[in-house]
Amino acid sequence: MVPFWKHEDFPFWAWLAGFAAQALMQAHGLWPVVFAFATERIGTVGLIVTGILFAVSAGGIAELQRLSKNGQSRTDTLTTAIAWAFVLIPLAAIALQWIPEIQIAVLGEDPLRDSARITIPELRDQYRNTLMKILGGAVVLAGLFVAWQRTHAALKAVEATERGQVTERFTRAIEHIGAIHGAGTQKERPNIEVRLGGIYALAQIAREAKDTDDNLRMQIVEILAAYLRENATPSAKSQRWITDDSLEKGGFYYDRPREDVQATLNALVGRQCISETSDRLSLWGGYFAGTELGRTNFKSARLAGCSFRDTFLANATLMNTSLHHADLRDAVLRWAELGMAILKGADLRSAVMDWCGLQGADLSDSKLQRASLAHADMTNAKLLNANMQNTDLSSTLGLKREQLQQAKIYKSTKLPPEFADLAENGLDDEE
Repeated sequence: MVPFWKHEDFPFWAWLAGFAAQALMQAHGLWPVVFAFATERIGTVGLIVTGILFAVSAGGIAELQRLSKNGQSRTDTLTTAIAWAFVLIPLAAIALQWIPEIQIAVLGEDPLRDSARITIPELRDQYRNTLMKILGGAVVLAGLFVAWQRTHAALKAVEATERGQVTERFTRAIEHIGAIHGAGTQKERPNIEVRLGGIYALAQIAREAKDTDDNLRMQIVEILAAYLRENATPSAKSQRWITDDSLEKGGFYYDRPREDVQATLNALVGRQCISETSDRLSLWGGYFAGTELGRTNFKSARLAGCSFRDTFLANATLMNTSLHHADLRDAVLRWAELGMAILKGADLRSAVMDWCGLQGADLSDSKLQRASLAHADMTNAKLLNANMQNTDLSSTLGLKREQLQQAKIYKSTKLPPEFADLAENGLDDEE
């Protein structure tokens, strides 16, 4: 809303209001009374001075109007301050001159003078002192308000600058994660070094935005998840030489995902992960075989069809995670939390699942051949048609006969003593 003194028609309406007030006073015979009162209280010179002060204040308002119309009120702060001074100082002087006189006239003179033996000049000075304190307080409050406005404007400017910097960093990082060596040639390949820089930059931006801009954090989580779905493939792998003196060649090459895939996984679900449980991270079909994912947080994530073969997942949190038809062969899941996880049709052959929490997990149609489940908790786990050939369940906790009767128990299955009859009557081992 535009203040009244900035309105382009203000001078006209101010003149019209003054003329109307003068006409009303004349119509009711008040003008001679007011003039006589003013002449008696402050004299003719005082009236002239009051008129001059009003003219100066009007000039200040006109200057404020001009500055506002030209858009200079925010840029030319010195001129604006001087214009405000020309408006307010004359008005304050008029108030100090007139208000005490009006107070004396309205409140009366005799009761105050008789009770406190105060003369008219002393009474006038008291009123003026009180008024000056009020005006001084108003000036202080106005100063505080102006200071608050300036501070607020400065903070907004800083925030705008920071947003611009974040946007620039974000855009540059997005460009980096798509970097390619030899683009357009037959030797085209990912530029891993530049991509790593982009991934780390995005992760840092997301961590900074956790408490300030959760939408930005979620966008980065989605971008990195999409990056994994696109790049975590069997062809996207690197080799590491493992020394083994017992072998004729002195060692062997070990396949593992590229460094950018591992770095992205660390950013999403590592110890300083940027994802939250509510994000429902979706990495279906990703190839993460051979990655190091100990103590990661995949809670409630969608990992259907993912390959975690030979993956280190010790102490990982996988509760309520969708892992149906996932490849977890030879994976290390020791101490992992898989409560209520969906492992239907998952391949867990030779997986190490000692001390693993599988309460309420759905292991229907899963392959658990040669899996180790020492001290694992399988309370209320669903084992319908789960293949238990050569599976060690001898120290598994929470098992019930009803669960095992639904599973495929073989003669080679190691069961607790109370369920030994099920193994004796179990299926013959398959090749």
